[in-house]
Amino acid sequence: MRSVVLSRPLERWCVQAMSHLLSVPTDLLDEAWEQVRHKQAYRTFAIENSRVVHLPTDLLFEIQRRFLRQVLYAGPISPAACAGVPGRTLLPIISNHLRAAGELLCMDIQDAYGSTSFSHVSLALRQRLRQEMWVLGLAHPQTVAVAAALTYLVVAPKGRGPTQQLPLGTPTSVALFNLVCLELDGDVLRLLDHMAPGQLYYTRYVDNLAIFGSGHLPSGIEQELEKIIWKHRYRVRHEKTRRCLAAQGVICGMQRTKSGEIEPSDRTRQRLAEQIRTHLAAFDKWNASVTSRDRTLAALRGLDSFIRRFYDNHSRERPPELRFVVPDAPKVPLTDNIDVLWR
Repeated sequence: MRSVVLSRPLERWCVQAMSHLLSVPTDLLDEAWEQVRHKQAYRTFAIENSRVVHLPTDLLFEIQRRFLRQVLYAGPISPAACAGVPGRTLLPIISNHLRAAGELLCMDIQDAYGSTSFSHVSLALRQRLRQEMWVLGLAHPQTVAVAAALTYLVVAPKGRGPTQQLPLGTPTSVALFNLVCLELDGDVLRLLDHMAPGQLYYTRYVDNLAIFGSGHLPSGIEQELEKIIWKHRYRVRHEKTRRCLAAQGVICGMQRTKSGEIEPSDRTRQRLAEQIRTHLAAFDKWNASVTSRDRTLAALRGLDSFIRRFYDNHSRERPPELRFVVPDAPKVPLTDNIDVLWR
């Protein structure tokens, strides 16, 4: 049995194991593997702050959606994660942090997706799929090989070199990052319980860590959190670290107004407006495939639903830059609007 190497076709037993795990026909997995190994799996474009969005081919997109349902949504899911998790909505979580009294600490992971390596993802998948691999009768070397092959289907090339990273813009991006951060979240929760049992509230929105305390937060908490982040091979984006009164905080681009309502900050509104313009332009392209138009329409419906939570549903007028009409087309499922606020 050979180890999985991106430059070679997969062995049949490996493709069959992946087919069982994902419920995807082997011929489609073979085709997707060829796209990945020949670097034809993604179209890329740059957005603000020099971030690169990876748009998978229609085939890889559907396989990643299946991966999302079969593997990532099947658990385990971190109790601290509040993005990319079915049934967890952002608004009540933010409200718990941005209270009238108390103290808030926000910290960001530096270049979260770009710093999530092939080994990060492969190890997380081996741990997640340990029981399924045992049911399939795979020995340890086979388990390692299958996890590596699956990893290549959900990561993307980093720049022009041979290394891989977690891509921004794919169906699996945020949920996969949640899986990678499962142990990190556990370490943070145990630290907070040790420092102030039952008094601190922690959530993570992708790369943004937020900790609320009804009183003053413990001294030295920033340094202890940074040790945990380093332990898991990430770095802190120090310029985004902020400790403040909870009522004055900004979490995931959301803030509390003087009247007590939660709404997007100025910068977040700009980001939402940019996404609206981008998706409307993509939907109007005459040569867009049916699948691409459906995905764009789902994104627009997701944006509209997200904005409604803060304005329309509370009889508040939207800012001019967030006013748009979703194109009239057959309804498609809303996307998990998980990359709207990622930064």
